[in-house]
Formats: sequence, structure tokens, C-alpha cells
Amino acid sequence: MDANEDANEGTNLKVNEDANEDINLKVTEDADKFISLKVTEDANEGINLNVTDDANEGINLKVNEDANEDINLKVNEHVDIFKEDLNPAVKNLKRTYAAMNGFIEITLSNGLKKVQCVHCEEKFVVEPGDDGGTTQFQRHVQQCEGCEETTKKRLIMSYKTCRIKNDNVRILKNFNFDQEKVREAAAGMVIGNECLFKMFKSKVFNLFVNSFNPEFERISPRIAKGDCLRIYEDEKEELKELLETVDKLSLTAELWHVGNKTVYVCLTGHFFDSEKKLQRRILSLCDVPSPRSGLAISDAIFKCLLDWGIENKVSSITVDCSSASGVALDHLKHRIGSNGKLLFGGKVFHQRCCVHIIDFMAQNGLNEIHNFVDNIRKSVRYLRLSKKCLLKFTEIVKQLHMPSRKLILDDSACWNATYSMLVAAMEFREVFPRYQGGDPDYTWLPTSEDWERGEQVCRILKVLVEVKEVFLRSENLTARVLMNGIWKIRKVLSKKSMAENPYLKSVVLKMKGIFDKFWGELPLLIALATVLDPRLNMNFLEFWFQENYPEFEAERKITYVRDALYELFNGYVVSQGSSNSGQGMHGDGPKGCSSSVCVDTEDDETPLSFSDLYELYVEQHTAGSDKSELDMYLEQGPCHRALGSGCSVLEWWKARSYGYRILSKMACDILSIPIGATSRSSLGTLHRIVDHYHASMSKEMVQALICAADWLNCSNGIKSSPDYEDNFVKEIWLPWRL
Repeated sequence: MDANEDANEGTNLKVNEDANEDINLKVTEDADKFISLKVTEDANEGINLNVTDDANEGINLKVNEDANEDINLKVNEHVDIFKEDLNPAVKNLKRTYAAMNGFIEITLSNGLKKVQCVHCEEKFVVEPGDDGGTTQFQRHVQQCEGCEETTKKRLIMSYKTCRIKNDNVRILKNFNFDQEKVREAAAGMVIGNECLFKMFKSKVFNLFVNSFNPEFERISPRIAKGDCLRIYEDEKEELKELLETVDKLSLTAELWHVGNKTVYVCLTGHFFDSEKKLQRRILSLCDVPSPRSGLAISDAIFKCLLDWGIENKVSSITVDCSSASGVALDHLKHRIGSNGKLLFGGKVFHQRCCVHIIDFMAQNGLNEIHNFVDNIRKSVRYLRLSKKCLLKFTEIVKQLHMPSRKLILDDSACWNATYSMLVAAMEFREVFPRYQGGDPDYTWLPTSEDWERGEQVCRILKVLVEVKEVFLRSENLTARVLMNGIWKIRKVLSKKSMAENPYLKSVVLKMKGIFDKFWGELPLLIALATVLDPRLNMNFLEFWFQENYPEFEAERKITYVRDALYELFNGYVVSQGSSNSGQGMHGDGPKGCSSSVCVDTEDDETPLSFSDLYELYVEQHTAGSDKSELDMYLEQGPCHRALGSGCSVLEWWKARSYGYRILSKMACDILSIPIGATSRSSLGTLHRIVDHYHASMSKEMVQALICAADWLNCSNGIKSSPDYEDNFVKEIWLPWRL
């Protein structure tokens, strides 16, 4: 069937008798748009379609639903229209390769006719025959660099994913390649995954990216570094705008070491955003110049605060247990406290990291058995370096029918890993003496006395490991979890200090001395957080002091905490500009947490539980009294079912702002101070050691990569809680089947 130039109406075409449906074919007036052809299910014969001379665009051919693929045929824009008087060979060429890949017929000065590639202008002789010698054109299309542009137009496609009936369906659409977006994505990959910049030099990487899009241009490491710095600066400006809306924030400071040359202070901010959600952001890696004294650390931190413009918003700062940190905080408190804006007059400004207190005790305990630790470490390293020795060790294990099948080699920088190494080695206590009998080169066998001492110390370390893991798993460590952990440590140290073994007793007394230094006098912040936990209240604190101190001293400590609590509350009353501390107890309706679940009471249709109604009744009937919000809260006593599984202490207080307008604000400020760990990256060491990836970079680039990674993760809602202990442990599996 031929469609002439002026055809402007549809033409109906019926395929042979087996075709169930008609085929509709419609040609536009000037035949300058696509021609659509649809084949029905049962069409089993071929269809011939000839395009008129004026057709200058592609022909679209679509097979029905049962067909596996769509067929798109597009004529190249550069193809010139062949004339009717061309010889049959050239007409055949037009139909196959000229129309597909851009070949035109030209006439040379001597009158000889040839075919020329429109991309590279290479000329070809039209061979006689039915196909016009198309093999040469096939080879040329595969090698012609100019034809690559046409290839790109066919290849450059992208897909978007949508969900249809729980299935991911990829839908192709036209796509405009943007090199700038690719560079931005590459910089994000470097920041988020800690990729090396030299990766961009790799031919394999560039070939990999080019396989997705041939228009990709190679990115040099210098350009990638610049893109990372630009992302850092953009994210920093956004964070500055966010901090401008913050009233108060708490800080944590942790020392990060890079070998023996550079020390950073990782400064992290904890604050509430405009939606009253607790946020955490790494603010800076402050470079501490030598000598790294407390004054130098203080100067580095204060310089960072000035850079962010938050020097008047800091309420507290949590640090490790080193003496340099203590001196630094004294200097910093004097600088910041000069404006008189410190929370509670600076009484809760300096806080010690609870995780680092545990680390400090554990390190002292391991130092008392350092000979035993060294012998075990050297023994494991000796077996690891020789396969023959490890096989011999495994044979002895099999003979004794021992179930354990692995040893652990630690890194001395992490006491958790050292504890794991000792526990694993104690499983093979009977194997090491037998192995020494068959290997005269092995000289690091611990004595029986060393084994006994190591076992006693590891029993204490086991409690410290368990408490530390609980602290680190708690994203926002509550007073209830903290007090329970402190209680367990106090109990085991008190019991072991009464041991008859003089060596064990001396070790425990040294660890107990560290405990008493930091937790003997319960820190005021922890005491306040305990009272402000509705499940504990003042009753639990009174019980704690009476169980751990003589009666007279317990009464004195309870009075001190109660007076401090009222002093802090009265300060908030003054700052809120309210002479009547009972104001704000009335509300439009309950907006808090029920006794078992957190209720969103902004929706008036939300049903109230019986406990909610009772609490509302009590608060409304005490609103007219002269009692303050703090009096009413303390008289309420502990509410053991105040929090459900989906409601935190902070959420409980924010929801109770209708009844405790001032007290709820004070409670949120106190409970937002991090008291468990200086950061989510605590390793179990006194200081973090920056890895080799960052150690080889400049100080500016280290800060940009670490800070930007933290900001991007927080913006994208990515919570990373890596198991850092795995980085300090090497498992050595015994070759059991060999």
C-alpha cells in the first residue's frame, strides 16, 4: 500500500482471513509526522509500507500487547532525499543504510557517482548488486567516530520508578544529561562513603560510568575536592540559619588523634529545632596546636563558637575525663559565663561523659594485669603468623574435644577488644601448656597465677562491658537507664572490694577510687534528670541516697538537690516574665501522653483513656491553689506507667506543656543535655583515632568531609550506628576441617 502526499484521511487495511481485527493507518497531510502502524494479535503476514518523497521524519511502528518489544525507526536528520532517477542499487542503499546512518549520493567532478558519509565525509563506491555493497557500510558505521553522536541520541535514556500494585515498573523517558548534577552526585558519594579521590583517575571507574552515559566527562580529583568543599560551605550556611533560631544548646567535645602529630576537638551541638525536635550536629573539628594544654583546647573551642555565633547560647558542655579537658572547661566557663547567660549559673556547665568514666575504670583494671594481657596478645599473634603452628594448636583442641573454634587478636587502643581477646583465650587455657610442650619457640605461656588474676578482672570487666553497651545503644540516654547502670557498677565494685584475695582487692579499690571521684557524689545534672523523669521523681532519688549513704549524709544530699531544683525553677519563672508560677496550668484540652501510649490531642476527636481523664481532673482541681508547677509535680510522685513504648521522656514533657508551662521547658532543657556519651562515635577508648583515610588529607579537607557527611546524613534521615569494636578485633578461626 502506498500513501501519497495529499492523503489526509484514514485508510483501513484488512490483513488475511486469520486476522481478527483491522489495522488502522492514518497519514497526515504533508506526511511530515510519524506514521503509526499497529498489528493485531492474529496477523501472520507481512505488511509493506512505502513512504512518499516528502516524508522527512521517522516512522513509528508499534506491535500490540503480546509483542515483546516496541520497534522505533527514525530517519537521520542529515539524510537528503534521493531523487526518483537514482539507480536501483542506490535506492536499495537508501532503504537500508542511508536512511539509518546518514549516507548521501554525490557526483564527483569527473561525473563519477559515489556515496558519502555525512559524519566524516568518507566516500564509498556503490557496488553492483541488490544490496549495493552494504557490508562496507556496516564496517564503517561501527568505526566512524562521527556516528557516535547518532548512537548517543539513541542510547541516552533514563528511567523513573513508580509503584503500580506493589510492583516496581521502569518507565523510559527522554533525558537531558547534566554534567553538573553528575559532579554533585560524585562529591556526595565521596563524602558519604569515604571514597578516595584517586578513584576518579581510574580507567575502570570511568569506563563503568561511561557505560551508563557516553556523555560523561572525566572528573579530576582536583575538581572533586572543590565540589566537596562547595557542598560543605552550602550545608554550613544552612546549619547557621538553623542555629539562629535556637535559644539554647548543649555541646559535647571529644579529642580525635591523627597519629602523633595532629589532634582535633570534635565539637557537637545538641539543640531543639523550631518543631521542638532534638537535633544533633557536628559543628567543627577544631585543630589544637602544640602544646596541647587545657588553655589551647579552650581557645580552639571558643574560636569555633565565635565562628558559628553561638557563644551566648551554650548551656553546658560534656567532655571526657582527662585533666586537660577539665582545665579547658574552667577557662571556657569563665569566658562564656561572663555574660551571665549560663544555665543555672553554670552549676551544670561542666559534665563528664559517662561512657568515658567506664573506659577510664576499665583501662586501670587492665593495667593491673598488663603482663597477662601482653602474654596472651603475643601468643595469639604467634599462632596467627604461622599456619603450621595454628594447625598444631587446632589438633590439640580436637583431642580435648573443646567446642571453641576461634581466637581473637585485639588492638590495644580499645579495651573492649582486649576483653574479648582475653575471654576467647581463656577457653583454651588447657591447650596453651600442651602446645608449649611441642613447640620450644613458644615462650609466652602465662602462669597459673596470671590466669587466675585475669579471670577475676574479666568478671568485673564483663559488667562494665554490659553497662557501656546499654549506654551506647540509647540514642538519648535517660536518667532511669543511667542510674540503673551506675547501680550495677557500684554493686559489683563494693562486693569485690571485700574479697579475701589481696591482689584482687587492690585492683578493685583502684577502680572504685575512679568511680567515687566521678559518681560518688552524684552529679547534680544526673540528680535533676532523675527527679524530672516521671517514672522516678524525687522518691527514687531519696531511695538511692538512703541505700548508698548514711542517714545523715543522705538527708543532706536530698536537701541539696531539692534546693537546687527550686532555685533552677524560680530562675525559669523570672526569665519567663511571670510572677505567678502557676500560670499556664489551664489548657484548651489535654495534649499529652496517656499512661500507656502517646496521644496526639491536637485532634479533638481523639478519645481519651481513663488515666488521661483522671490526670486532667487532678490538674484542673489543683490549678486554683497557690502551689507551683514544681510542687504539684513532686507531690504527684512517680508514675510508673507514664511512658509507653512509643513515648520518650522528652516527648512526655513537651506534651505536658499545657499543665506545666514553665516546668516543661526547664525539664526539656535539662534532659536534652547529653550525659551518656560525648558522641555516637564513642569507641571505647579515651579518645578517637582518625583512620588512615583522613590522616593523609589536609586539615581543611578532613573537617569538610567529616562535617558534611554528618550534616547530609541528618538531612536525609540516615542514622548510622556502626559497631566500632569490629574495627579493633581480628578473628582467627581455627582450620577445623583441614
